[in-house]
Formats: sequence, structure tokens, C-alpha cells
Amino acid sequence: MRRTSLSDNTILLMIGTILSKGLMFIMVPFFSRWLTTEDYGTFDLYISYASLLVPIISLSSGEGLFRYMVEDNGNGKMQQCVSDGLIITVVGFALLTIVTSILYLSLGWQMAWPFWLLLSSELWNKYLQSFLRGIKRLDIYSYTSAISVIFIAIAVTVFVKVLEMSLSGIVIGYGLGYSLGCLLIIVWSKYPKYVSVNTVSLLGAKKLITYSYKLIANSISWWVMNVSDRIIISVILGAATNGVYAIANKIPAIVSSVISMFSISWQQSASEMYRDENRSSYYNSIFQKLAKITLTFSACLLSVNFILFDYVFDIKYSSGRFYSPILLTAIVFFTLSNFMGGIQISLFQPENNSRSAIVGAIVNVLLTIALINVIGLYAPAFATLISYAVTYFIRQYKLRRIVRFQITPLIVWCVLYYVYFVIMALVNANHILNTINIIVAILAFILINKELFNKYYRRMRRLLISKQF
Repeated sequence: MRRTSLSDNTILLMIGTILSKGLMFIMVPFFSRWLTTEDYGTFDLYISYASLLVPIISLSSGEGLFRYMVEDNGNGKMQQCVSDGLIITVVGFALLTIVTSILYLSLGWQMAWPFWLLLSSELWNKYLQSFLRGIKRLDIYSYTSAISVIFIAIAVTVFVKVLEMSLSGIVIGYGLGYSLGCLLIIVWSKYPKYVSVNTVSLLGAKKLITYSYKLIANSISWWVMNVSDRIIISVILGAATNGVYAIANKIPAIVSSVISMFSISWQQSASEMYRDENRSSYYNSIFQKLAKITLTFSACLLSVNFILFDYVFDIKYSSGRFYSPILLTAIVFFTLSNFMGGIQISLFQPENNSRSAIVGAIVNVLLTIALINVIGLYAPAFATLISYAVTYFIRQYKLRRIVRFQITPLIVWCVLYYVYFVIMALVNANHILNTINIIVAILAFILINKELFNKYYRRMRRLLISKQF
């Protein structure tokens, strides 16, 4: 039953992810041409700051809301959970507005209110998406994400290309897109019926915060591993160089985005199954599938790395081709780390998530600072890879008494196969070899994962026929 639930949830998220992330990736070449490398690098920093600040402002209460909604489902306490989460979010939103007003009035920062729009819309979006996961409406989660991205693409085109608002235009466009997503969630999920002021409980809010605050360190540490390098790059090497690094991250971001739909549905299934006596074999089975599809899908992207940097992205970002294979390898470890983290969340062990992430964050910062003046952008790229790997191995070690993850011969073959494509992406191969590599990568991806594809295809047909929105 859990396997069916995981498959169905992943399919629902896959539909929205393909639409939203596919469109956003198509728009990247346009955004990179409309903005200077400095403006694009600065925008990338704003996105980075938002991803850091949202968990702090919300006290990571979204994760607690989701976990306790799953736990309390059926015992009449769901309305109280949602209302308590709302109060925490409202307080965070009010504090954010006050701080933004002070910054604008005292410093005259012109980007204060565009950044406030981006940050506050993300704050509400995270809360409402956690709510959707709690009521198991991943269909709405998927559709609203897709519509938000479509609106972002339109808004940014108008503000940046037509109105020539440059940096402020792209920030406002993203903020409005997230805001639209929030509005759609409220309407389609009939959110008001899940909220009641009379059910608000300080004890309930404290319970959410007690669980969630342990994840703040985890969120900050992941932020350090994900994006602190961009701040270091901007300070030491300049915003323009950070623009190159941001584009190099776009290919790994494809893997991260596609796999994220699995991570969300996986955390749902892991939380529902944590008392099951067969959970160990179930976790191992999912690990095998995840490792295979992540490695083979990443190899496919590596095979077209030269096409993206030679013909798609603007020539001013061409040097990014040498960093993307390293960052893509980092995402492989990131994906597996998140898988382990989902198990720890389901077992009510958020502190183990935080500890491993803190170690990874320290490794990332120390390596980046120590090497950036020596090897340039290779320093943050390798630091990210090593820090993700450290986090993965720590989490695997911590879970060893619960489940022993098996490395099968096929997984070993996939690793060696992936290493070959990393090497090919870094060398300047001729067009014939590049073409052969693309064909091999696609065929291997299909053949190795054909059983999974067949199962998902059958379930997708059933869902598309029977699902009523």
C-alpha cells in the first residue's frame, strides 16, 4: 500500500515539476541575456538569502506542521495543528514587515520592498505547501507550483524585457508568482475550513516549535552547503563571477528539481510507515531505485553538457561547463542525503539531521575559504561535493542499526558508468564521440530503469483517467 502511495504521490508531483521546472530551464537563457552577469549574480544572492531566512522566520514550523498533521490525522486535531502553524507564520510575517520598514527608512535600500515581496511570498508558500502535504493534496501542490512558474516567466518577461526594470523586475516577478501560488492553494484546498481561531493553542504551537526548531540548524547548514559559497564568491571574486557559477549550477538544479518531487512524496510515505515491521526492506528497496535513477539521469545531463554551454547559454558563461560536472556529482550525494534525512524525520530524529548537516556546512565553508584564492571557482565546487558526501556518510552511519543499505553490483556499475561521463564532460571530445555518448546515456537510462518506468507509466495512466481535481 505504501509503495502505491509513494508511486501515486511521485507521479502527481512529476506532472507539476516537468511543467514548472522545464519552463523555468527554458527561460534561463533568456534571463541570462536580459540581465548583466552582475545583476544575475545579485539576483542569485537574493534567492540564496531568501532560502536562508524563510526557515529562521518561520522557525521551520512547516516541517513540524506536516509531521504532526500526518500523526494527528483522524484524531480530530488537524484543525488545531493548521491554526497553530498559521499563528507562527503570521508572527514571522509581521516581524519581517517591521524589519523591512526599518531597513528601508534608515538605510534607504531601494530593493527593500521587492525583496520583502519575494521573502514574504516564499514564507507563506512554504507554510501552505506543508499544509497541502499534511492533507495529502499533492495534486494541488503540483498544479499550483506549475501555474506559479508560468506566471513568473510571464511577469519577468514583462518587467525585465519590456519595462527594462532589470534586477528589481526579476525579483518582483518571482514574488508575484509565489503570491499567486499561495492564493490558488487557499482557494482550491478550501483552506479556511481547516482554520479556527478557537482551536489555537499555545501548547500546540509550542509542540510544533519544539519539534521544528531543531531543524533550523539543519536548514541553515544546508543553506551553507548550498549557497554560502556564492556569497564568498561575490565578496572575493565579484558578482559577475558568481553569475557564471550560478549558471553552472543550473544543470545540477535540474536533477535536484526532478528528484525533489520524489523526496517530498518519500517523506510522506516514510512518515506513514515508520511503525511498520517491514520498513527496513522497504527503505532498502527505495534506496536502490533512487541511486540507479539519480546516477543514470545525471549521466544523461553530463552527456549534453557541451551542448548547453556551447549553444544554449550565453557565451559569457561558457567557463561554467568545467564546474557543472563537479556540482552535478555533489547533487547525487545531496539526493541520497535527503533520502536518509527523510527516514530520520519519520523517526522523530530531527537532531540527527541537524548534526550531520552542521558538520557538512563547516567542511564546506573551511574548504571554500582556504582554496578559493588558489583554484578559483573549483574551490566552492569541490567544497560542495565533499560536504554533501560527508553529510551522506554520517547519516548512513547513524541509520545503520535501523537499516543496512546494500550496494549491489548494479549500483557499482552505475557509479563507474557515471564517472566515465564526468570525465567526458571535462575533456574536449570530438562531435562523433559526444553523439555516441548521448545515445548510450539515453539508452542506459531507459534500460536500467525500465521496470520503474513501466510501473510509473501504468500508474500515470490510471491517475490521469481516474483523478478528479
